[in-house]
Amino acid sequence: MKKLNKRAVAGIAVALLTIFTILIICLRVVFIGREGNQKDRLQTDQQKQDRFRFNEDGTVTLGEGFTSHGFYTKDGKLADFGSAVECEDGCIRGCIVFQQNLPGTTEYGLLMMEDFIQKEFKVGNASFDCYRFSLSGEGTARIEVELPVMDRAYEIEYLIVPQPDAQNFSMDSKSGWNNFLATKNAYTSSYKIMDKHRNKRVPPAYERVNTFKMGEIQHGGSTGFELVKSSEELKIFDYANGGSRACLCLGSMKKEVDAYVVVAFCNWKQVEVAKGQLVRCYQSVPDRNSYDEIIFPNIKGDAVYQMFAFEMPIASRAIASVNQTFRIKMKEGENK
Repeated sequence: MKKLNKRAVAGIAVALLTIFTILIICLRVVFIGREGNQKDRLQTDQQKQDRFRFNEDGTVTLGEGFTSHGFYTKDGKLADFGSAVECEDGCIRGCIVFQQNLPGTTEYGLLMMEDFIQKEFKVGNASFDCYRFSLSGEGTARIEVELPVMDRAYEIEYLIVPQPDAQNFSMDSKSGWNNFLATKNAYTSSYKIMDKHRNKRVPPAYERVNTFKMGEIQHGGSTGFELVKSSEELKIFDYANGGSRACLCLGSMKKEVDAYVVVAFCNWKQVEVAKGQLVRCYQSVPDRNSYDEIIFPNIKGDAVYQMFAFEMPIASRAIASVNQTFRIKMKEGENK
């Protein structure tokens, strides 16, 4: 075997040193990456802890500025969103718990629906279309409810709307604008219905509007789900006259959603979205800004009006999330 000359030895030494240096750099990159991921996880865990904390007694401590809500069955168990709750003697019974950690006092209104049709429900011995309650600072409301449901009803939904009686919102002032924005903060949850034998029910077959055949708004971005003055004038507004017309934008539809069920409320009584339709179902058409022309109900006196869109099927619905328009003031009078 021949002896290696000095140049060969030096070359091998440089090569080994280079490989060793690259290895150290790679290990450092991996280490830094792991350290960065660990810091990200720690920050995420800290954010979760800042938002809420489960206590040993089963309660939840909320971070400042946060809310939580859920439906507890009659045996005291928290029902998962979209899970089945038992119907007994034609009624769903349980407790809706709403918790907040917000400054000041906030009024709320609770509405309940069966397959998106508003239903009267009981709290104690009294019946309500919209049950009002208020919370101050860090507070909790526990509302024992009894909701009658039809034999073939598939699901129930509840909506909790902030400041249901407020009409001091406007786009003309900073304080009014803040109140106007606050009307978007509705809370919701949905549950399937089962009987005591755990029999599954069939979802209703809503007649679907062929959204693709509807008008399309030529707009650079997504219009989202919102009320605007017209398809030519994409401006939100804070009031309208009873019997006047507006444009309901149907942008931001998702690929994983089959359809959107739209409902409307005037002074928290359900009203028709279109003639003869308390529930209007739109086929989901992603990547398109479709629109529908709506006519506001004729009213006597002033009122508030707001629309909500629920994703179908229930499995595709985001937890505790609902598409909603801004709430507007309705005024009695001639068409605008």
